[in-house]
Amino acid sequence: MQWLYISGDHEQKMVDEAKLASLVREGTIRPDTQVWSNQLADWTQAALARPDLFRPIPPKQSDATLPMRHQQRPAPAPSKPAPAPSSGASEAEYRKLGGILAKASEWLQLMGVIYFLGFFYIIPIFMGIKCFRIGRKAKAAAASGEYSELRTAIEEVKNLFVLQGVVVLIAIVLNVVFFIISVASH
Repeated sequence: MQWLYISGDHEQKMVDEAKLASLVREGTIRPDTQVWSNQLADWTQAALARPDLFRPIPPKQSDATLPMRHQQRPAPAPSKPAPAPSSGASEAEYRKLGGILAKASEWLQLMGVIYFLGFFYIIPIFMGIKCFRIGRKAKAAAASGEYSELRTAIEEVKNLFVLQGVVVLIAIVLNVVFFIISVASH
């Protein structure tokens, strides 16, 4: 069976059940580490999901000495998607975080209008659309309190900043090129 766990750097990592005990011994998986398998309804602390791993572990018998029915077989991947990892945050906290973005949604829409005013350039129009989309997603995240809604809204904000950075860099390069051309022509 495959297990997912949240690593120390907050990433989901997959591991075979056979390797869980070694990760516990190494200290990679601690009693409070969030784990999930397709037999669990939600992310759970490792000590609750697998209490047997946190007791003294007897030395492992090699597969060669085990009867065939006890030997390790390759485990299939989880058959259902893992739920969003539980960081201890509640739906109310996600609503509060979404509310922070929602408060900026009017400003985002104003930025969208400003970008639309530069209608003869395709990039500002695209950025205006992104601003309106972010405003809607922020309000949805604040209303629902769902992790996935909040994550989507934050991803959209990140993408907007990346796009704005690219546009600013292009503008700087074009201004430098035009300045050099105008100085050279005089």
